[in-house]
Amino acid sequence: MAVASGHIWKTRNAGTTWEPVFDNYGSYSIGCLAMDPENTNVVWAGSGENNHQRALGYGDGVYKTTDGGKSWKNMGLKESRQIGMIAIDPRNTNVVYVAAEGSVWGPGGDRGSLKPPTVAKPGTRC
Repeated sequence: MAVASGHIWKTRNAGTTWEPVFDNYGSYSIGCLAMDPENTNVVWAGSGENNHQRALGYGDGVYKTTDGGKSWKNMGLKESRQIGMIAIDPRNTNVVYVAAEGSVWGPGGDRGSLKPPTVAKPGTRC
């Protein structure tokens, strides 16, 4: 579960209990998650609150885990501030698309429908 102001949480018993799995990484604010349909240990996380109000938490890019949340790696788009959605191509789960919102109140940052630089060349737009 992604939390706008509280990291990422994992349950192993259908929600009876939850454990934090993202406390030691760059952003506390998470906007979205996408689980690989072929491998449930692979999860992509978009940081930055995806709920635009007067105050919101910025993120520092897209993260990926390949071990079910035990460890996470920042995969790029560090200037995106808010990630609105992540979509994994069901025909090829190595292809990932990211809706990067950029700054809510001004110019700058990574914006648009993007592939993270570690999946495609930096700046590649869909």
